[in-house]
Amino acid sequence: MTQPDTPSPSTSIITSSASSSGQDASGRHASRRDWWPLLLWPVGIVLIPLAHRQGWEFLLTKSHYEVLGLALVGLAAGLFLGRARATGDPLRLILGCFALALLAREIHFAGTGKGVYVAILACGLWAWAWRRRLALLWVRRPVSTYFLCALATYALSQVVAQRFMRFLPYEGKPHDLHIHYEEISEVIAHIILVIAALI
Repeated sequence: MTQPDTPSPSTSIITSSASSSGQDASGRHASRRDWWPLLLWPVGIVLIPLAHRQGWEFLLTKSHYEVLGLALVGLAAGLFLGRARATGDPLRLILGCFALALLAREIHFAGTGKGVYVAILACGLWAWAWRRRLALLWVRRPVSTYFLCALATYALSQVVAQRFMRFLPYEGKPHDLHIHYEEISEVIAHIILVIAALI
C-alpha cells in the first residue's frame, strides 16, 4: 500500500504560520489593490504647502513629527514581534527587527545614523538565509506588499532630504519646507509599516 506523503518540517512551519495569521496555504496573491498605501505619500505632500498657506503650525513643527514617528515605529515593532512570538511567524520576526532598527534611529542613539543601515542590511541577509521559509508567506500575504510600500515611502523621504524635489511648492528658501516634506514622508512610511503589522 502506498504511504501518504508526509509534509516536510519547513512546509509545516510555513503552513502553520500562515494559518495562525488568518491566511492558509491557498491564500491569494497580492493584487493591485494591495498597493493603495502608496497613495498616502502624495496626500501628505499636498498637506505641507496647504498647512503653510493656512497657518496650520501643528503640521509645520518638526518636534511633532519626531514624537509621532517614535510612537508609530515603536507600535509597529511591538505588533510585529508580538505576533511573531504568538504565531511563530518568521516573516513578522524579521520585519519586527527591521522596525526595531528604525526605532533606534528615531531615539537617536549614538551611532544609529549609520548603524541603522547596517541593521537593515543584516535583516536583508537574515531574510535571504531564510528565503525558503519565507517564500510562501511573502507572495501570499498582503503584509509583504504593504512593507514594500513602506520601503518605497522611506526611499522617497530620502530623495526629499537630498533636495532632489526642489520643484515642490515652497521647498527652498525662504520657506525651507523641504524639512517638513521629509518629516511627513517618514511619518507616512511609519504609518504604512503599522498597517502592515496589523494585517
